[in-house]
Amino acid sequence: MRKEGEALKALVRDYVEDRIAFWPFHNSFIEDYVRLPARALEESERKTWDQIYQLVLLSAPDPVAPEDRTRGIIGAAGLKTRLGALPLLQR
Repeated sequence: MRKEGEALKALVRDYVEDRIAFWPFHNSFIEDYVRLPARALEESERKTWDQIYQLVLLSAPDPVAPEDRTRGIIGAAGLKTRLGALPLLQR
C-alpha cells in the first residue's frame, strides 16, 4: 500500500479505536477517498476499499431510526464493528 493508502488506513484505525469522533471521521474519509489518485491503492485492495467507502457512505450517528435501518443505514457503533473486523485493517 502506498503512502496515501496508509494514511487512509490510519484514519479508519483512529475511528475504530475511538481516537476520532464519527462526523470528523465520516467527512474526512469521504473527502480523502474520492480524491485518492488511482495509483494510491493496490488493485488487489481496491475492492475492499470500495466496500469500506460504501459502509462509511451509508452510516450515520447512533441512534439510527428504524425506518432508516430498513433503507440500509448503519449506525456509528455498527460501522466500527464492521470496519474493525476487516482483515485489511489488522496490524
